[in-house]
Amino acid sequence: MTDRTITLVGDDGKEVKAEILFTYYSEEYDRNYVVFMVEGQPSAAIYFDDGNGAGRLGDIETEDEWDMLNDLLEEFVNNQKEGACGGCSGCQGECGQEGSGSDCSCNCKGN
Repeated sequence: MTDRTITLVGDDGKEVKAEILFTYYSEEYDRNYVVFMVEGQPSAAIYFDDGNGAGRLGDIETEDEWDMLNDLLEEFVNNQKEGACGGCSGCQGECGQEGSGSDCSCNCKGN
């Protein structure tokens, strides 16, 4: 099983574990995003890859970006309610939906 958590460090130095819900690349903004749950609340950040498997998070800069990510989060939640895997990049949330078959190549848990 792949670890789907990140550790966030607050301004006070306190570490908090967050569950990664999904990641998303936006062609419009040419950025990678990570959407996660922290202390029961959804949040998101820009992900900057450092090139060797690690990276750092940055603040979302515009209201338009937040709107886009909120729309994606709503779609993710709706897919979860319908029994889909949540929209991973391999199947776009169709794994586990009736008629989708069981041969998804994305390796998600939807099937």
